[in-house]
Amino acid sequence: MKLYADVASVRARQVLGDVLVLVVTWLVVRQAARVRRQLLDFRSAAERVESAGRNVVRGADAAGSALQDVPVVGGALSAPFGAVADAGRDLSAAGTDAGAAIEGLGLFVPLLLVGLVLGYVLFRYLPGRLAWMRETAEVARVLGTADGERLLAHRAVAGRPLRLLRQSVVDPGAALAHGDWAPLAAVELQELGLRRSPPDGHA
Repeated sequence: MKLYADVASVRARQVLGDVLVLVVTWLVVRQAARVRRQLLDFRSAAERVESAGRNVVRGADAAGSALQDVPVVGGALSAPFGAVADAGRDLSAAGTDAGAAIEGLGLFVPLLLVGLVLGYVLFRYLPGRLAWMRETAEVARVLGTADGERLLAHRAVAGRPLRLLRQSVVDPGAALAHGDWAPLAAVELQELGLRRSPPDGHA
């Protein structure tokens, strides 16, 4: 199978398309990795919030327990520290929830970025390139048969714009009727980006 066309303009478009797909894929993968690193930095901040909340809880609980031993007024003095401990627990829980959410985003967002590009490559660009390769291989096989030129001429008349056909043949229908298939077959080959191989023994 041919990877690229014989005609320079078609080949240039194919090469440019392949290069752009590779470059864009590389850039998106690199950006996805960068986004993940940035999100993981935010997760570290969430972990610090969680740790700070636990420290507040420990400190408030320790202070409240110590004040409980004060005669008469111990209960009243320790009550505010109970509220502080509850606030610390809320802070720690918020840090835990934020860390879990950021962890999920750190996986989902990079995969989404890469998936969009790979989806385009796998379901749009690559099928088109493979279809061209299969088509040109079939055309080359048909062209090697006795009726190959006639089949390509009919295909050109059936599938190519009349304006394009008339650049090579004034009356495509009359050309088909008179068996003048070569110019029409040449149009089909040109549009596919192919050149007919010269006969054996010719340069």
